[in-house]
Amino acid sequence: MSENSSAFSRRRSSRYGIIDLEATQVTIIVAGEGEDQRHEGILADLSSNGVRVALGVCLEKDVPVQFHLSVPSVGLEFSCLAHPRWFQPRDAESWWVGCELTEVITDEMIDALARGGLLDRRRDPRYPVSYPAIVKWELGDKPLDVELVNYSKGGICVL
Repeated sequence: MSENSSAFSRRRSSRYGIIDLEATQVTIIVAGEGEDQRHEGILADLSSNGVRVALGVCLEKDVPVQFHLSVPSVGLEFSCLAHPRWFQPRDAESWWVGCELTEVITDEMIDALARGGLLDRRRDPRYPVSYPAIVKWELGDKPLDVELVNYSKGGICVL
């Protein structure tokens, strides 16, 4: 089993993909003898207790780093210690790095990112359709003609 799939099997909370990668700014700071090393990265996804970041370097596993996330468009700043847990080549010049955070990314922060159109909280794909239907709401007194617009494993959207 790879480190990546092993980490996935231990996941404790929902993971959300970042839609607008350019809107987030990630800085990883590695404490060094003399001068700290700063690495800029791209946030790919997050959960309340972890992140997946694209970096130009491969970090040392389990050696604590300072993680800083800035999202100017929604006024979000978040910093804490992080522990790199797994690594995977992204391309010839960068790595995917999975980090466990020592502080929680709150539901309020996740909601702010979602409201700002920066992350996708859907767990299942949504499929577009155009199909006439009739619905009767639980508290309604009569059926309504609607059009089914899309659906997923978790729900539907009607007009």
